[in-house]
Amino acid sequence: WAHNLPNDIPLNTRREIWTDALQAWAKSDPAAAANYTVALATPPGGQNSDAGIDARNDVRHVAGIWAQTDSKAALDWAESLSAGQLQKDALNSVLKTTAQTDSQGAWGIATKQYEMNHDSFNLISVIGVWSSSDPGAAARAVASIQDDTDDALLAGVSDRLISTWMDQDPAAVT
Repeated sequence: WAHNLPNDIPLNTRREIWTDALQAWAKSDPAAAANYTVALATPPGGQNSDAGIDARNDVRHVAGIWAQTDSKAALDWAESLSAGQLQKDALNSVLKTTAQTDSQGAWGIATKQYEMNHDSFNLISVIGVWSSSDPGAAARAVASIQDDTDDALLAGVSDRLISTWMDQDPAAVT
């Protein structure tokens, strides 16, 4: 019902009510909330329509909430989505959330994802979270990247690591 509030209620108010309801739903039944947001994210206008963009944000939000309580189930769900922007958004949200409590595990999953699709987005996101909590360990993970890896990947994760670390402890980086 929250998603179908009348248009005479201001848009910001409708969005706030929807977000609150979605958050509560994601905490009580994350699979149902996640699947519903995916259905909303493919409106007739497509994922890049206004409705599609809002729904893609909802997919990310629900995936992150789910990963807080059951990162394995959230990851399995995200991986089951059709390849494309929604899957990328969901995986990224799950991995960033997981990295807050299990950075090394999230790094391992992101590394496997990179090996499959050569998209560095998740690795860069995970290293950003990890370097906020344990920059030394994050630096060792970056240093372990194979020499034959794409230069753009090395540059991306190194830049994220250094910029995050510099914000915390500039003397340690130099």
